Amino acid sequence: MSSVMGEFRRKLITAEAAAAMIKSNDVVDYYAFNASSRYMDSALAKRAGELENVTIRSELRLAPPMQVFMADTMGRAFRLESLFRGPIENLVPRERSTCIPSRLGSYEGMFRNGDMRTDYASFMVSPPDKDGYLHFCPSPALAKADAQTARVFIAEINETYFTMRGSEDCRIHISEADYIVEGDNPPIMEVPSPAPNEVDAKIASFVMQ
Repeated sequence: MSSVMGEFRRKLITAEAAAAMIKSNDVVDYYAFNASSRYMDSALAKRAGELENVTIRSELRLAPPMQVFMADTMGRAFRLESLFRGPIENLVPRERSTCIPSRLGSYEGMFRNGDMRTDYASFMVSPPDKDGYLHFCPSPALAKADAQTARVFIAEINETYFTMRGSEDCRIHISEADYIVEGDNPPIMEVPSPAPNEVDAKIASFVMQ
């Protein structure tokens, strides 16, 4: 564990230092859902007046609206590229956004085949476990493909994220992260689960078979 924490400290930088790496025309992938970037997003928003044509990739973000687009009042610094549009993505004006429609199962291959370029991937993961693994939640296979194919992967540590027990797709070793950023550990945003009705229960009984 001591060697894990040693590597953790060596790779630890501030969100501001991470955002300072971004250049005009870069592609920055925030990933998706409740793992979507918060620390990079906040720091990068402060550079709205310095950058042009930076692509922000986001999918069904469940966190608050992206600060980069709120800061970019002239619409010059940032544009949105979305794999799946949700309420947060729909807040970005259509003239400043594009969509890459495909089946969910196709996106991992698109990352690994080089069909989608990512300069920087920055999104939330769990703290390292005793073996040095950072765990993804949710949709771990897509998150891993994103992190491993980006030119630079910045792990945003969220201490409220839990360690997922499952396949190798659920995690990435700290040695594969280029940089690590800590922040205010926003709690995982949960989607409410309504009580099932009779039809739901019947459908579930068929699925379970």
